[in-house]
Amino acid sequence: MSRSFTEESDFRNTSTGVQLPRFFPEPQTLSSKKDREKRSQLYIPPAPRPQYVRSAPAQTRLIHSRNDSHDLDNSFHYLMSSINSGNANSSCSILKHAFEIQERLGFGSFGDVFRVKGKKDNKEYAIKKSRRMYSGEGDRTRQLREVLRVTRIPPSLHLVALISAWEEEGHLFLQMELCSKSLTQEIEDGHYLTEDETWDLFIDMLFALQHLHTHHLVHMDLKPDNIFLTIDTPTIYKLGDFGIVVSLDEQKDELMEGDSRYLAPEVMQSKVSTKADVFSLGLTLLEVACSVDLPKGGELWHSLRNGGSLPDPCPRSMPVSLQHIVKLMITPDVNHRPEVSDLLSIPAVRARVRRRQLRLRMASLKKTLLQLASRMWHSCLAFLTSLWFFKSKKSDIVADQSRGTPEPMPMESDVPCILLNDTSFSDDDEMRGGGTPAYASTPIPHSKTKSEGRLRSSRRKAGDGDFRTLGSPTSRNLLKEFEAVSD
Repeated sequence: MSRSFTEESDFRNTSTGVQLPRFFPEPQTLSSKKDREKRSQLYIPPAPRPQYVRSAPAQTRLIHSRNDSHDLDNSFHYLMSSINSGNANSSCSILKHAFEIQERLGFGSFGDVFRVKGKKDNKEYAIKKSRRMYSGEGDRTRQLREVLRVTRIPPSLHLVALISAWEEEGHLFLQMELCSKSLTQEIEDGHYLTEDETWDLFIDMLFALQHLHTHHLVHMDLKPDNIFLTIDTPTIYKLGDFGIVVSLDEQKDELMEGDSRYLAPEVMQSKVSTKADVFSLGLTLLEVACSVDLPKGGELWHSLRNGGSLPDPCPRSMPVSLQHIVKLMITPDVNHRPEVSDLLSIPAVRARVRRRQLRLRMASLKKTLLQLASRMWHSCLAFLTSLWFFKSKKSDIVADQSRGTPEPMPMESDVPCILLNDTSFSDDDEMRGGGTPAYASTPIPHSKTKSEGRLRSSRRKAGDGDFRTLGSPTSRNLLKEFEAVSD
């Protein structure tokens, strides 16, 4: 049994007085993610370390460029032409010129990831900025070759799309399809996958690897950190982060290993094949289905690669329908390990594939019908708005025509003034005349000639409907009395 030294080990004294470390045996079972969360709640992080200032500038290791660097430059400039086409000022930052930075999503071994919105199409993307600058021309050539290799892959529903890429001030920028979160973030948020969701993850990753392997590419770093969830529902699991992808058609000058927790045993002997991704997917399913943390080394790490039984608590927590398939995928002998096509031919997997494809087709049909209904609703609203506008405009025109030319208002001199002033009579006159007294707002001048002519012209012009007091006997008696008084 191998033993490991830990910081918590005590020291024991020997007969010679030399203190030797005391070793403790390694755990025999995988640690649970839920137990780790409980311990992390009680954990108090240490005080941050002081930041030291570098006293001398960092040394840069120069690497000789390859012969194909000129061809890579031409291809990469063509790749970034779609982004930089509208940038007249070459000194302006492409990130600030073409995008609006909304937030910083996170950071990783590659660099920083930002959530941005395109100023042209108003769509949201994820942009990765490399953390370190090029260490030399050879490093730049290697990174550009990796980007161009990915751009030649036809788009797939189960791969995170690379929209474009460019370099700026020694940093590499990648414009990617925006996803909601990674599978690791989903689990850390407390959402552990159910059996159906684990099967959906398995089927989606099989299609992603089938697409890569068809184009003779090996991902080499398949793990929950590089599996992303889409924003739309139902959730589609997509494989991303193609930083160390290997092409089987190209000469392997160097080989970069992925995460040691998911690494296939033959990769440590520099033997690369598409079955290395199958092994990594098997351990990913083991981690997700059992909610355990995979070891980075030690005895448990070797036990997962010696072809034996699954360590505890996997046999109790993993669905029975997946246990046999996972054991096949983590077979240590690469010759006996199945390919992706072999896994897709298993009857249980075929049944899950049909179920998964049916759900995705129904979701796509539902989305299409909703979009069609939305377009029809907006079209109906636009038609009704236009109809109401033209109808109201037509009614206004008809109303203007029916009204015609308005008649001029009568002049003040044409209005008859025949009403009598109430203050020119006494109470005896009112009683003697009887009836309702007549009221006048303007007194008539005490001139017989002028008053007779004005009264006669007023009688001729005024009608019975204009002033009701003209036709009443009280008004005529009062007028006669007024004429007598005037004489």
